[in-house]
Amino acid sequence: MTTAAEAAQNFHWFALRVPPQKEQVAQLILRRNGLATFLPVRREWRRRNKYTKTKELRTYPLMPRYVFTGFSKRIPMWFDVFKLPLVTGVVGISGKPMKLDQDGMERIMRLYQNAIDAPKEQKWMETHKEFAEGDNVQILGGSFDGLVVPVLGMDGPNAKVLISLFGGERSVNIAVDQLVAA
Repeated sequence: MTTAAEAAQNFHWFALRVPPQKEQVAQLILRRNGLATFLPVRREWRRRNKYTKTKELRTYPLMPRYVFTGFSKRIPMWFDVFKLPLVTGVVGISGKPMKLDQDGMERIMRLYQNAIDAPKEQKWMETHKEFAEGDNVQILGGSFDGLVVPVLGMDGPNAKVLISLFGGERSVNIAVDQLVAA
């Protein structure tokens, strides 16, 4: 079985421009028309809608508005490519499409072939206020409301933080939904 990076060697790669938030649909259209594509993505924990608290992994492009497209070793028929829905342009210089560096493309495909996943702990955190081990967080509610403390570790829906109590420091487990990045 060949990897995406090995398959990249058989093509000339170009970066096609597409409308924002239409990268995955454009990739599907390009593939249905027989073109090789690559779309580096990241997956983040987001709520399905504003009425539910549960989160699911959602996919977002790492390079919004661009889809990497591979053409066989012949010159692409740009007129036909631009007739495809959602293709608005190609990256180039002075109106001439520029082929991407083969080694660079293979490196990108190897690096992002399985996407970048957000840590599982973020499933329980407030959206856009996520944090990681070693970060400072602010406690929401309770007797420590507003206190900024460092995160020592994460364990599913709980975080171990360091709190100064009674003249010494103690590690305490707090639910991550009660913490936000400081």
